[in-house]
Amino acid sequence: MMAVSNSSPLIALGKICRLTILKDLFGRIYIPLKVYEEITVIQYASERELFKSDWIKVAKVRNRELIRELRRGGLDEGEIEAIALAMEVSADILLIDDKKGRKIAQGYGLNILGTLGVLIEAHNRGLITHIQSEIERLKEIGFWISQDIEEAILQQVRKLPDRKPKP
Repeated sequence: MMAVSNSSPLIALGKICRLTILKDLFGRIYIPLKVYEEITVIQYASERELFKSDWIKVAKVRNRELIRELRRGGLDEGEIEAIALAMEVSADILLIDDKKGRKIAQGYGLNILGTLGVLIEAHNRGLITHIQSEIERLKEIGFWISQDIEEAILQQVRKLPDRKPKP
């Protein structure tokens, strides 16, 4: 499955030491140069893991016209390049958390998944067993989650059969 990521899911999952969930779910992740720059300038602890891996690839966006068009939407450069790269490579999924960015990406026909969606999918596939503890860890690092969304996620996963973690 071809996946492109914006910085937010990488940073959030890196901060809670769950970055490899992306590898387990998607095999390989592509990120545009601006996302790479955002992460390396900020220098998160997960950066070492992120860029030593062979499953995260940095790619240059070539469609400058699309970049200009997306800039009119008021997004940051990382989001713009992530959307453009996802379109260029015909990604199956774009990992993005920003509400405005998600809406614009969907307008271009892209399938999106945010950090919480990644955790739900990881739970569904048996990669994590206690999603509530993962949500708490995200909140501890400052990742904002509304009470309504948290409750909806917990109700959704409670309706699923119990999953055992994969060995």
